[in-house]
Amino acid sequence: MKLTFCGLALFGVLTTSTYAMGYSSDYLSCMNNSQASTAQAAMCMKAELKQQTKRYNYFADSHVKALSKDKRKEQEKVNKKWLDFRDEQCLIKNVALSVGHASKYYSCALKVTQAQADMLEKRAYKYR
Repeated sequence: MKLTFCGLALFGVLTTSTYAMGYSSDYLSCMNNSQASTAQAAMCMKAELKQQTKRYNYFADSHVKALSKDKRKEQEKVNKKWLDFRDEQCLIKNVALSVGHASKYYSCALKVTQAQADMLEKRAYKYR
C-alpha cells in the first residue's frame, strides 16, 4: 500500500512539472562515475548547475506571474540580482584560472542554486 501511494505521489509531481526537488539522477550518476577526477566532477557540476538554474528560473518566473503587475518588474530585478549575487559570492571570476577553481565555483553555485530552487518550488506548491 505504501509503495502504491509513493508511486501515485511521484506521478502527480511529474505531471505538474518537469522538475523535481534536489539534484537530478543524471548528476548523481555522473558524480558516481567521475572516480574522484576533479575535471570530470567539475563537468558534472557544470551540467547540473545549468539544469538547476533552469529550474530556478522556472519557479522564479512562476512566482513573478502570480504577482500584481506593479510588483512583477521589481521581483524580476530581484531574481536577476540573486543570480548575479550567486556568481559573485561563488567567485565566477576565478573559473578560468584552473580546474580546481572551476570545481569550487560550480560546487558553490550548484549548492545555493539547488537550495534556492527548492525553496521556490516549495513556495509554488504551497499556494496551489
